[in-house]
Amino acid sequence: IAAASTVCFYEHCLVFDREIALVWRRPWTPLQILVLFNQYMAQASILYLTLGAQGYKFFMLAVWCKISLVYFGIVGLLSAASVQFALLFRVYSLWDNRRFVKLMLTGGFIVCYGIAVVASIEDIRVLEDQLMYIPQADVCSLKLTSDFMIGIWSGILSYDIFVLCLLIANALSRPRRQNFEIIRQLGRDGVMRFIVGVYHPTVR
Repeated sequence: IAAASTVCFYEHCLVFDREIALVWRRPWTPLQILVLFNQYMAQASILYLTLGAQGYKFFMLAVWCKISLVYFGIVGLLSAASVQFALLFRVYSLWDNRRFVKLMLTGGFIVCYGIAVVASIEDIRVLEDQLMYIPQADVCSLKLTSDFMIGIWSGILSYDIFVLCLLIANALSRPRRQNFEIIRQLGRDGVMRFIVGVYHPTVR
C-alpha cells in the first residue's frame, strides 16, 4: 500500500503543472469538476489506507473497521457515479443535445444508481454485524459475505448496458453509405469503453 501511494502521488506531482494549466486556469465545467473530484477522492482513499497500514493509533481501533466499511462503500459508489455522469455528458453531446435523450440518460441514471445505492446501504448494514477486528494481526475480517453486492453491480452494469444501447441506436440513426460504417462510428463514440466496462465487472 505504501508503494502504491508513493507511485500515485509521485505521478500526480509529475503532471500537476499540466493540471493547473489545463484545468485550474480554464473556465470551470461540470466535466472538469467530476474528473477532479474522482481523482482527488481516489488519492484520499489511498492515503487513508496507507495511514491505516502504517499502524497509526486511531486506525488500530476496532471502530476503524466499521468506519472503513462505510467510507469505502460511499467512496466506491461516488467514484462509479462520477465516472458515469461524465460519460453522460459525452453521450448527450453525441445526440446533438436532444432533450428526450437528456431525460432518458438522467432517468436511467437515477433508476440504476438508485438501485445501487439501496443495495449498498443494505450491504453495509448486513456486513457491519459480520465485521470484527483481530488485534493480534491488526486487520479487519468478515465472518460472512453479503448477497447485496449483486444488487450494487446490477445497478451499475444496467446503466452501462443502457448507455451502450443508446450509442448503438445513435450510430444506426446516422446517414451512411454502407453498413460497415456503423462499426467505425461506434468506435469513434467510445463503444469499446462500455463493452469493457460491462465485461470487466462481470468477470470480477
